[in-house]
Amino acid sequence: MRQILRLGVGSLPHLSLDAAIEYAFRFDIPFVPQLPALNPKEKMIPQALSGLVGFESPSDPDSLDYRFREETNRTPEAQAQSTRIQESLRDTHHSTSLRSFEAFLPPQDIYRALRPLVWEASERGISAVKVQLAGPWTCFQTLTGMNGKKGLELQAPSQKRILEWILARCISLIRYIAESGIQPWLFIDEPYLFNFNPEADPRHAALAVEIGAFFQTLQKEVKRFGGALGLHCCSDPKWGLFLGKSAHTPLAIDYLSVDAAVSGHTLATTAQSALQDFQAQGGAVIWGVIPSNLTLPDAQIPEGSHPLSAAPLMISPACGLAYHAMLETEEVFERLSRYSVSSV
Repeated sequence: MRQILRLGVGSLPHLSLDAAIEYAFRFDIPFVPQLPALNPKEKMIPQALSGLVGFESPSDPDSLDYRFREETNRTPEAQAQSTRIQESLRDTHHSTSLRSFEAFLPPQDIYRALRPLVWEASERGISAVKVQLAGPWTCFQTLTGMNGKKGLELQAPSQKRILEWILARCISLIRYIAESGIQPWLFIDEPYLFNFNPEADPRHAALAVEIGAFFQTLQKEVKRFGGALGLHCCSDPKWGLFLGKSAHTPLAIDYLSVDAAVSGHTLATTAQSALQDFQAQGGAVIWGVIPSNLTLPDAQIPEGSHPLSAAPLMISPACGLAYHAMLETEEVFERLSRYSVSSV
């Protein structure tokens, strides 16, 4: 009988830290929950960028008006921060210690479940922990400069600072988990990939090179600790741009986490060869079979898209659960628990 592994995605609606952590431990691989109901800075963009000189969150917690003040690029504070990031990134070749990246680790109030969950996982002898952070493409899409220009129109020094900051924060998460003797599974959350089109937009093409290098760096980093790198995307981009032998921007990932109802058909038809290449290279798909709209039935995994019967079938909710009711999180877990091989 094929083994089924049930994984979480990221955010939860819990107002109790302890309850959120216990919920995360019910999954086959525990995940560090993001808890925006406790602090809006745990929403994906501020969680990734808070601490970066020039980044500003709106005063209204319900607003998505995230700003980047480009005039800060020349300030001594920003230049000192950039220098420290670059020195730390250069040091990755010589050291595996958290010490040089500790300054970029999310503070307690921005990722409050991180430290207690990793400690508890270590105490329980858990071998792997999944952690997630917003990726550079999505961060760029949501940022506005003080002149009103969107992220892809920011000056090159601004883009460089933002991307290097996210990279340093990701490495800090990897090393924090690894220093507890646990394999780090880092997932980059990129819901905005649906509008990535480097073949048509020169700005996209220029940033695609940096994004490819971003994933390659993180892949090398997680492998030093026996971990894994994943991409979560709940939209339906042109998957052939990222996967397979002819990918425009091949992403060095081990796991692809998708909304099965949204991307299942695309992966099984127009991107079928790309998916097969990805799997042939050792990659695996995590199918988000429980839709965000819980009135809908469980999504079906496309026939033939999981060819290795000996490999575990990996399933999850389609997306994070932060905007669901507490009782709905229980329904999600129960539906995942009932999901059977006969559904494939």
